[in-house]
Amino acid sequence: MIRVIAALLVCAGSWAGLNAQVQPYVKQLHSLGLFGSEVTRSATLALPPLIAMTSLSKELVVLNGSSFDQVFSYPQLPNTLSALFFTAEGSLVSARIDGQLNYWDPLKGTMTRSLTAHSRGILECVQNVYGQLVIAGSDNTVKLYDPIKGSDVASVNLDPERLTSLAVHPNGKIVAVGLASNKIVLFDSSLTPTKVVIELREIPATLKFSSDGRLLASGGSDGRIRLWESLAWTPWTSESVQRGPISSLAFDPAGRWVVATSPDSSLVFYNLRDLRTATSLYGQGSVFTTVGFLSMETMMTGSSTGTVAFWRVLDRPPDTTAPTLTILRPARYTEDAPSRIYAKQYDVLGVVYDENRIDQVVVGGVTATLTDSRQSNALGETGLKGKEFQASVQLAAVGINRIEVEAKDSAGNVATQTLFIRRLAANEAVEILAPAENAETEHVAMEVEIKPWFDVASYSISVNTVDLVDHRSGVRVRTGDVIREEVPLIVGYNQIGVTLVSKGGERFTKLVGVNRKFSAAITEAVRRPDAGAAKGLGPQRWAVIVGVSGYANKGIPSLKYADRDAEALAAFLQTPEGGAFDADHMRILINKDATLSNLREAMIDFLQQAIDKDLVVIYFAGHGAPDPTRPQNLYLLTYDTDPNRLGTSAFPMWDIQTVISRQIAAKKVVVLSDACHSGGISVDVATRGLDVTQSNPINQYLAELARAKEGMVVFTASAAGEVSQEFPELGHGVFTYYLLEGLKGAADLNNDYLVTVNELMAYVEEQVKRKTRGAQNPTRSQTTYDKELPMAVLNK
Repeated sequence: MIRVIAALLVCAGSWAGLNAQVQPYVKQLHSLGLFGSEVTRSATLALPPLIAMTSLSKELVVLNGSSFDQVFSYPQLPNTLSALFFTAEGSLVSARIDGQLNYWDPLKGTMTRSLTAHSRGILECVQNVYGQLVIAGSDNTVKLYDPIKGSDVASVNLDPERLTSLAVHPNGKIVAVGLASNKIVLFDSSLTPTKVVIELREIPATLKFSSDGRLLASGGSDGRIRLWESLAWTPWTSESVQRGPISSLAFDPAGRWVVATSPDSSLVFYNLRDLRTATSLYGQGSVFTTVGFLSMETMMTGSSTGTVAFWRVLDRPPDTTAPTLTILRPARYTEDAPSRIYAKQYDVLGVVYDENRIDQVVVGGVTATLTDSRQSNALGETGLKGKEFQASVQLAAVGINRIEVEAKDSAGNVATQTLFIRRLAANEAVEILAPAENAETEHVAMEVEIKPWFDVASYSISVNTVDLVDHRSGVRVRTGDVIREEVPLIVGYNQIGVTLVSKGGERFTKLVGVNRKFSAAITEAVRRPDAGAAKGLGPQRWAVIVGVSGYANKGIPSLKYADRDAEALAAFLQTPEGGAFDADHMRILINKDATLSNLREAMIDFLQQAIDKDLVVIYFAGHGAPDPTRPQNLYLLTYDTDPNRLGTSAFPMWDIQTVISRQIAAKKVVVLSDACHSGGISVDVATRGLDVTQSNPINQYLAELARAKEGMVVFTASAAGEVSQEFPELGHGVFTYYLLEGLKGAADLNNDYLVTVNELMAYVEEQVKRKTRGAQNPTRSQTTYDKELPMAVLNK
């Protein structure tokens, strides 16, 4: 029974695994005017890369597929070539219309063998996997020919049908023959008919199997491409892509496109993934006559004027953008402000993002360890791929060490960053920040501030050789952290001794002298803020209070208590205990009022009214986020923020620094931030708290922000790598709850009816840490500020 398959004009199937449109990027690499007439046939060889071409003027040329240099040429063949192909062994075979076959050594340019394979002339010739030649003759005969024995193996005469095209399946088991009667007939490897006949509405001018054998393509006399899934012979698609007959077909080796040429039109890429025309190329003063692929990225074409061109073909335009490189550790690394450490090596940490694969990150000559970034989910829809990297680099000498960081993507694009790290000498390994040598005080106790430039295993503090502070276990002090401990003083001279032991066992000791002056007063006078100062003479108090729980864009999740936290703090500041801030000296922006324009007005225009002797309090509760495409750019999210346009709809962190350093004249500035809440903002935005990374960019930036102005203190709700928590039983965020409790009196540690900024921060730090079981650790800036600054005055 003969199986007849009618051609369909619509797609009747799909190629498994192909589900996305691929728009090719095509760019000409090289062009050669090889012939004086039309290029009629071409053939390609992968290894070594060679291209063979012939023309109407009976010329034969072989080119190097890498350099495009000519390997050899035969200027005048005896007759026109009807077929040209490379054998599996690398020989070049040319077939002539007079039935003659010639074998060539393509590298030497010599003819190695010549034989007559068909007495009536050859229309098409293809080698199968068995080394036999499948020949379509001008007498409408298809035969198998053994070139070793020089004899026929099998033949079939299709008279009165006229042969138009021929293709052999890559496995050698199927021979497809095109007929002028608008049919394709299929034979097995021995030329026995398979009883499969494909009926068309046009003459199959050319036939081509894909390199994997899954598809058969027919180029019609009317410019139509048809595709079938081989073996099942299911009609797959049909579309008219040219205005004239198709003269040449080529499948992309990666299975993305089939490319067709026509003497009457352009070169067309037909997309095998979405089954439609992807793009077209048009010759300048000529048309394309032949096409073939040298590799997955290189295509060659021949034209009607004898020009041979080579093209780069990609899924998309090549990546020319360098990766985005973000250094997480050290936090400071510029030449004028280098990171400092007492060590012979340093662990550099960072994140690199790119649209392509990150191939390598080299830090100071050391290849870094790469791991998938834990922000990958948040960046998924941006098309970026992120890698965290870590490398331990040697610090060769005491002093400034210059470390080069280089990140390279799979396209060869390179991003570089220079780090300056200062290796300290042993006598610089510990700094006593306070007290100063020979300082004088009337206080009965003094806070000691120590900054070690190494990871600390244990430390102790003595006064007059008596150990008063001794921490030998559970110490979590890292390089650059500040240790704060309060010690009592006797009247007269006090020698304070500080001893620290590094994780490596090295011991360091520093001594500092302090004089406590005798005072007849048993207690100090309580420094109460003047409740009327806001309207009268003397220092005045200003505040910007922002709390956003609900956002206009539903892609940003709501917070439970951010608005309530801000309202409660604003209410307290207006009480006598909180400083009696006047309403005219406050901007309270809650939810819908906390727009970008309102926040800018409050931070810039409103706070410009403060003079140098005034106090400014800034409080923010809400979400903060880095730009997913440029993670080094950080923002506070206002009520009207669009997650997809952070750069124009959110408040940049660097604007806060600019406002504080350039717009606010006040010498005393207190910034309280609760901007790192848990919960995702949206898949389009990198969230704070959704995936906790090794560094919390928002808090880290705020901590550094305090350096923009002397006398400024920044107190954030959580440390790097942590998120703020909300407890329903407290009715507030845990940070603001204990902030309010401290201001109301719980932080009055010395019972003097005055809550100083230092007492407040110490109380909040301990209570939040206890409530969250160490999961959240409020962090204060390590800058110089008035530690006795009154934040609340209690009623006796």
